[in-house]
Amino acid sequence: MDSYTTCRVCSELMFVTDELEPPVHPMCADNDNPLYVEDLTTRFLAAVTGGDSAEADRLEKLVTDFDAAPPRLLDAALLYASWGWPVFPLRPGGKAPLTRHGFKDASTDPNQIRAWWTNTPAANIGLPTGHAFDVVDVDVPAGIFEWAKLRDSDAMPDGHGVVTTSSGGRHIYIQPSGGGNLAGLRPGIDYRGRGGFVVAPPSRRADGRPWVWTVKPSPVIVGQPAAAGKAA
Repeated sequence: MDSYTTCRVCSELMFVTDELEPPVHPMCADNDNPLYVEDLTTRFLAAVTGGDSAEADRLEKLVTDFDAAPPRLLDAALLYASWGWPVFPLRPGGKAPLTRHGFKDASTDPNQIRAWWTNTPAANIGLPTGHAFDVVDVDVPAGIFEWAKLRDSDAMPDGHGVVTTSSGGRHIYIQPSGGGNLAGLRPGIDYRGRGGFVVAPPSRRADGRPWVWTVKPSPVIVGQPAAAGKAA
């Protein structure tokens, strides 16, 4: 399986060689860019190693402030909708839908999304699968070794985004197959297609543990703005 993301500078498709490296093409790396959250820890460690205590202190404060700040859930939900990904609200700190019909109520309508999150600002974000993407759901610890084997096999399609879940597992975003859900694809691994949903970053569990993009979505699954409406 190959893995792809979006270059944060040129916004084009980028092949992932190391998930710990900033998502930037080598030819884009020298551009003057804003500070991105995923770089903070890397820059902090570089400042410490280089003996620049003032810069290390500045970056440490940015990291601390970011970790302490409440997640920008409405902003994230609106961003997903702008990509053509329908969203719907989940109970704060959990995975249960807040709407009567759950993922069937998912929408890309900004007015509907603002209404949901104005009513419940701490609502987590649900994303229906099977539309813009399917998701391979890797649980821990049961799925770790099985995922390593599956990832290196010809059976696994290319990945176009990876989320580290609040429990430490992984959601691998792939192009939609048109199929439905499959529990127990491998031990500790489920497949989520049509009729399923996942929790999206920056949602958090009740204990504060977050869902985080480890590999940002690639242009292959980040589409053009969709017409306002509900998911099919």
